[in-house]
Parts: sequence; structure tokens; C-alpha cells
Amino acid sequence: MRVISGSAKGLKLLPIKGDEIRPTTDRIKEAVFSILYDKVIMANVLDLFSGTGALGIEALSRGAARCVFIDNKRSSLDVTKKNLEKTGLLEKSEIICMDSLSYLEQTHDKFDIILIDPPYDRNFIQKCLSIIDVNDIITKKGVIVCESSREDILKDDYNCIHIRKEYLYGGSKITVYNTR
Repeated sequence: MRVISGSAKGLKLLPIKGDEIRPTTDRIKEAVFSILYDKVIMANVLDLFSGTGALGIEALSRGAARCVFIDNKRSSLDVTKKNLEKTGLLEKSEIICMDSLSYLEQTHDKFDIILIDPPYDRNFIQKCLSIIDVNDIITKKGVIVCESSREDILKDDYNCIHIRKEYLYGGSKITVYNTR
């Protein structure tokens, strides 16, 4: 697992020990940032279910202004912090140990990009999208990128966001939502 592009290009990121975390593959990470392209530059990014922080770190490396990393496991966030220190991107980061759904319910921040990569098969994405739709935390030209199991069917019946496109990569699916 490494940073693919930008200021920290080529740096290897520390993994989380054990098999609880399913890290985003370099192939999927590269696809996500090809989709986002120049939207990342100076963006305010939210990395939910951040794990090692690989997605948010990639965004910062490519020019995002700030990234908030949310995970409910202190051990994951300890690895995220080490990875941010290793890449020199800690000063652009905020690391919060909290349940992602709770964070969405109480934040007053607005984000240009929201990255949602939860454990598969637990309906977390639908819950996150419902809260985002109601709580006005995505900017007017914001983008939400969700990684799910290929079999997951994500809804498109929200008031403020809609599916722009879905991409399949092996057993994973990337679903991109835009604001209406």
C-alpha cells in the first residue's frame, strides 16, 4: 500500500495488523482519484471509516487543503497518524476517534469530497448517505465516493444527492454521488 501521486508519491503506508480492515487496493485508489481528478485541489475532504488513512492521505498528497479522518478504532487512527507523519501531511489533518454515523449527525463542517469506505455488507453507506442528505454537510458542487461490495445496491432516492456513475472493479464497486 503506497501513495500513488502528488507530494508523497511512492511512500509506503503502514498497514493495520490483522484481517479486520480491508484496505483499498492501489487499483481502486487510482480509479477513485482519476474520477475526482482536479476536484481534489484545495478541497475540504472527509475520510469516513478511514482505517489506515490511505484515501485521505492520497487526497492530501494530490493537493487537498484539509482532511478529517474518522474511525471508531484508536488503533486504526494511531496508524493513520503515523502515516500522516511519514508523508509530512499531519498539519493538514484532523484525526477524530468516533463512530462515523455519530460524526455525521453532529458535525457543522461542510466538505467538498466525502470518502465512504466502510466494512462491506453492513448497510453503513445507506445510513451515511441519508444523514449527509439531511444535514447539509456537502458543498454545492460536492462529490461523495463510496466503496462497497459489487453486489450492494445503493439507493438513488435522496433529495440533495444523486448517483452520477458506478464503476466495477473485481468484487468491489465505486459509486459516485453528486449534489443536485
